[in-house]
Amino acid sequence: MGAHQTLLAMKKEITSWADFIDSDYMGAWSLPQGKDVVLTIAGYDNEEVFNPSSKKKEEKITIHFAEKYTWIKKMIAGNANGKILSKITRNKPPIECIGMMVQIGISDITVAGKPIKALRVRDVYPEKIASDYNALMAAIPLCKSRDEINALTKQYVLFMSNREEVRNLCNQKWTELGPTSETAKPE
Repeated sequence: MGAHQTLLAMKKEITSWADFIDSDYMGAWSLPQGKDVVLTIAGYDNEEVFNPSSKKKEEKITIHFAEKYTWIKKMIAGNANGKILSKITRNKPPIECIGMMVQIGISDITVAGKPIKALRVRDVYPEKIASDYNALMAAIPLCKSRDEINALTKQYVLFMSNREEVRNLCNQKWTELGPTSETAKPE
């Protein structure tokens, strides 16, 4: 590894070419392994955002999230996500949606006749996500084996990539159960 690569790696862990994309906003390149995630709405703003299609600045609503990972940035809501958010929140005003969990994934869309990948809020009601989250958090302490922990993490994979409290509880229970089997530790 050359000196420049070593210095670069020391400043920030480089795990993907997408790490070189410099943006203030999340995009399809942001999601870990390109998989759906669950994020918690922490707030929103109106911002002037450059639209590459029109080559103009436009006022857009941006959503801020509570989770704090380097890949999580503001998300431009846009029309399609705005419609889904309106549906899944049952038209609640944005201020009343702070604290709600939403599922976000990548979809193939067409913009100006060109196919691209875009972030999309999934058509899953926040109550369903919260219910799944609460079920997972209640089930982890009840696990009697490391195999049961692994089964839960596979069943509730959406919560594993960015829910530190879930990973911490899994790790705590994993340690508590001790090395009784050869099962691999959940990621």
